[in-house]
Amino acid sequence: MEAVPKQSSLPSADTSRLFTKPFTLLWMSALCSGLSISLFLFSQTWYIIQVLSQEASLGIVFMAATIPRIGFMLIGGTLADRMSKKRILSITSMLKAFLMLLLGGIIWWGYSSLALFIWFALFFGTIDAFYWPAQNSFIPSIVPSSSLLRANSVLQTTNQTSQLLGPVLAGFVIEWGSYPLLYGFVGLLLLVASVSAWCMPKQEPDVLSKPQQRLKESIEESFYYVKQSDFLPLLLTSIICLNVFLMGPLYIGLPIFVDQVLAGSTLQYSFLEGALAFGMLAGAIVLTLTTLGQNRLQIAFLFMIMQALVFFAFSLTQQFWLSLLILFTLGVTFSLINVPILSFVQEKVPQASLGKVMSLVSLSSLGLQPISQAITSLLIACGLTAKEVMLLASIPLFLASCFFYWRQKYARPAKRSD
Repeated sequence: MEAVPKQSSLPSADTSRLFTKPFTLLWMSALCSGLSISLFLFSQTWYIIQVLSQEASLGIVFMAATIPRIGFMLIGGTLADRMSKKRILSITSMLKAFLMLLLGGIIWWGYSSLALFIWFALFFGTIDAFYWPAQNSFIPSIVPSSSLLRANSVLQTTNQTSQLLGPVLAGFVIEWGSYPLLYGFVGLLLLVASVSAWCMPKQEPDVLSKPQQRLKESIEESFYYVKQSDFLPLLLTSIICLNVFLMGPLYIGLPIFVDQVLAGSTLQYSFLEGALAFGMLAGAIVLTLTTLGQNRLQIAFLFMIMQALVFFAFSLTQQFWLSLLILFTLGVTFSLINVPILSFVQEKVPQASLGKVMSLVSLSSLGLQPISQAITSLLIACGLTAKEVMLLASIPLFLASCFFYWRQKYARPAKRSD
């Protein structure tokens, strides 16, 4: 694996002060951005189900977001290796703020339709294709390798806290306020995220992808890099399986499960979303207090097996409080899988290629979620219930997790030389 020069700007590996100025501003930006997205996604889903009464079309909206993600994610990763990542984070947050304020104004004016949300999903998907590779590849430039797991755990804790508060806050605002008010608040949060990212001091490595390299060649290089790696094909495949067999059935099935099986309200749906996020928060907190050592992949894939079994149990439940407990447990496994895998990639991949590799990681997760959601919606439209779809999806997820656990012993890359 290629080496890059040492980055003298990084804090020393033995420092106990993680919250330097760059990381603090990144944390603030992530907090506002995570809370805003949580508020928007919850309100969008509930608006389509309750106001438009088109729950079978949820997959179309999510599919509209994934098309530009797939088309532009690799370009976004390449630009993250060539340009200032903090500027990419700031500009993309500013654009999303404008879209949220515009959406709130349109609904306040009295116009709403499924087509409106489809168009906004297309715009959001395009912006996300540039945002996520920049954010995930920016962390190693301000945090030493020995602190990557802790830094990602802190950001994951922040993100899950946002997801915990988002559905509950959105439920109350929708119940006693209005959708335009909510979208105006989301726009303001994104403006704060944009300013925080812009104010981060320049602390990125000087070693970037060769600017004279053509965009097509740079993208082809990212696939070649993954192909030659001992561990990246396995990790990317596991991320794909998680998003195809779990994320789609869960996030499309959950609101339908609340509506049809539990006959629940907006607040009950928000509480179930909150239980999942609170579980993710608990798992992330555990990771901030512990280290997984050299067996990170083995432990992550063990929790992936557990996750498949918990998901199977959720597909069989019909009680609200039992559903809360199961979703909390499912959330814990999310953090104990995602954070170690992300930190492992950031530690092993050189800075000069990290943006492109992280774009593939983001494409495997964020990019494929709407495809899974569209397939889930299609199966439900064909007559299957949400419970049946989740049960059927848990079986291949369990089998794939067992294979990954067995295969991970062959994925032992050398430590990155920075």
